[in-house]
Amino acid sequence: MLQVKFVVIMLILSFLCARSFPLLISKVLCETIVSLPFEGYRHFIAWATCLYSPDQYSSILIRPLLCHLDVILGASGSDWRFRHQLPVIISVLQWFHEASEQSVPQIVAPEAFYSEAVSDLSTEALYEDLSRWKEANTLQRSQQFFLSAHPFLLSAAGKRNLLQVENQLQMVQAATATLSYDAQQRGFVFDPYWVLAIDRKHMLQQTLQKVDKAAPGELRKQLKIVFKGEDGVDAGGVTKEFFQLLVAQLFDVSTGMWVDMGPNNTLHWFNPSCTWNQDGYHLVGILLGLALYNGVLLEVDFPVAVWRRLLR
Repeated sequence: MLQVKFVVIMLILSFLCARSFPLLISKVLCETIVSLPFEGYRHFIAWATCLYSPDQYSSILIRPLLCHLDVILGASGSDWRFRHQLPVIISVLQWFHEASEQSVPQIVAPEAFYSEAVSDLSTEALYEDLSRWKEANTLQRSQQFFLSAHPFLLSAAGKRNLLQVENQLQMVQAATATLSYDAQQRGFVFDPYWVLAIDRKHMLQQTLQKVDKAAPGELRKQLKIVFKGEDGVDAGGVTKEFFQLLVAQLFDVSTGMWVDMGPNNTLHWFNPSCTWNQDGYHLVGILLGLALYNGVLLEVDFPVAVWRRLLR
């Protein structure tokens, strides 16, 4: 309890001093918090989530730490990975973020945890960190600091940019994996696209069949849509149109896979009576992932519970 009281006192001081609060004291405060025993952690989270209103939760607990995080990142430049203050401050922010996410209703919006300095880091630096984090094993992840392990700090726009870079690189790798030497052309050739040629009248059925038969390596290439009997060149617009039309058919209640719910029946939910088409749900997931992979944002109206599950 002494540690908890110390934390409370220090947090109150951090609120009063805000931006002028010394970084060294902030580091000591965060180290004290993360070193709390389990019972202390429970009391600390209970105190943090019950004592303050959402506005106070953000202004007293989150903003001062984000301010210091931005100062550290801004001062360290390209050496941000080696700033020893980062892990401990971010660990405390993660506690606050998890406490907010697990509360019903959610205490503050995800945007309250966005760090300007993290979002301002170059895409190259963020991608390098993401690659290192993916390659690391469980022991390395526990011993080393990776910014990618704390995605709640990165804005939605930053996540989108990072995802696009990663997807583009994977498309190049998938395309070059089919590289072969053509003796007649006396050069190496490869197909950079996975071409999906379909008939508009049977779009859903043909798409599901071809996606089901496609090899994983083909799906990782850039998608190119060809509507049979049409001369349009897919420069992005045809792909977007394709997914918009496809989603309208995929989530129609006539498929038997969904039931409408929520205000004015605007949300889609899984039909509990549909026990005969599990493969269909699997293919729906592949198609939605394929759209995101190719940079197409779709309007899919699931309840919040679905998105929360996907983020875990």
